[in-house]
Amino acid sequence: MGRWRRLPGRRTREHNAHHRAPRSRPPWHAERVLTKILLGIDWLHQSEHRADLLTAADPRLRDVTPERSRARDHLRAMVRVARHTGRLPSLRDALLSFQPDEHAAVLFDLAVTALTMPGALPTADMFDLIDELREFPPEFGAMTVSAYKSERRAYDRPLDAASLSRALLQLYDARVDPADPAAPRRNLMLFLRLLAEEPVPPGLGDALPRLTGRLVDRHGGTSGRTDPAGAHVYGGTSAPDGTASTEPMVIIQIRVDEAGAPSDLPYTRQLYSLRGLIYEYVGGGEPVLKGPAKHLPGLITGAELEHRGRDFLIALHGADEVRRGARRRVEFLLPDSLLGHPFELWPSGPAEVPVGRGCQVVVRSVIRYRDRSVHEAWIDRWNRLDQDCSPGDAIERIGWLNPDNSAARPRGENRILSPPSWRSSTVI
Repeated sequence: MGRWRRLPGRRTREHNAHHRAPRSRPPWHAERVLTKILLGIDWLHQSEHRADLLTAADPRLRDVTPERSRARDHLRAMVRVARHTGRLPSLRDALLSFQPDEHAAVLFDLAVTALTMPGALPTADMFDLIDELREFPPEFGAMTVSAYKSERRAYDRPLDAASLSRALLQLYDARVDPADPAAPRRNLMLFLRLLAEEPVPPGLGDALPRLTGRLVDRHGGTSGRTDPAGAHVYGGTSAPDGTASTEPMVIIQIRVDEAGAPSDLPYTRQLYSLRGLIYEYVGGGEPVLKGPAKHLPGLITGAELEHRGRDFLIALHGADEVRRGARRRVEFLLPDSLLGHPFELWPSGPAEVPVGRGCQVVVRSVIRYRDRSVHEAWIDRWNRLDQDCSPGDAIERIGWLNPDNSAARPRGENRILSPPSWRSSTVI
């Protein structure tokens, strides 16, 4: 290969220091992952197509790359020569020009970018993630991408990606804002949290959820459960219902997200995703998340919400993580299109007893939940309301517990419940 062995200026010293692979990794680990990705592209199993790819990337690559009869051996040689001559990006660009819609080609793009450019995660960690994702079907991750888009809609940070690999590429290679240099990694950690919660197709094991969990713990861990905006879901030392009791409380939170862009269609014709989280509060701190998120598989229409959502709520009430005999609170985080839906009438068990009869029900706007710009003002208003009250009194003022409180029930946005015996229902 002579003097054309490595092209200068490919990576900076700072990049090498930050992206150096762990000592336990062999130097050819990245090349092996890249080769495996290329082997997943049927088009490259033809020798003439591999020759065309080398020529399109750089005619010199074809001259210096040893020809091999087996596709695996030839692809390994192509990757090795392209890497050592600094031509991996050219090989990637040529591949994308030949196979722009190939899932593995986009994954190869992500791997080459992680290997040659600094980004939101160290190279070794990105390659661990990429190596796991090779085994997954192209459609995997659609739920995560949709959930992330919903999370970021309120922050005007759109994600122009339809697949998991394209989304990871955009998040890894995101532009760094000098005013908030930690934003790219924070956004990627949010995405990985959502990915860890997506159900894995049968037969693929739990290696991917465990890996994404480790990456979040290593690079984006926080003290306690956080919401997608980075703020704690619950704050302070009092119980979620405003009381100072140390009696155990189970909090079942159901989050409903619109799929796709906001629409003026009736809610019955819109698509939604549902996921549930179970917390336990014992007193003296913040509620603790119990177990992984529960997902209602796939997307459902608003017309299906009543039937399938009820079954989902019943399943959450019967989950192993729910402490038997503890007080319960059910929270619904809803898009604007569903704030008027009577979720408090959903049953909490096979006996079809409405959930509002047995526990406190809280309806929250998922838009306001994400928008931290309004949180400070609401915290100030809450403190003013609660400053001269004994613990729990402020909740009594904005909720209703029995027919005697009917005169104080809020009108307009906060709907009136027709049965007279709900323990509590609050819209916040």
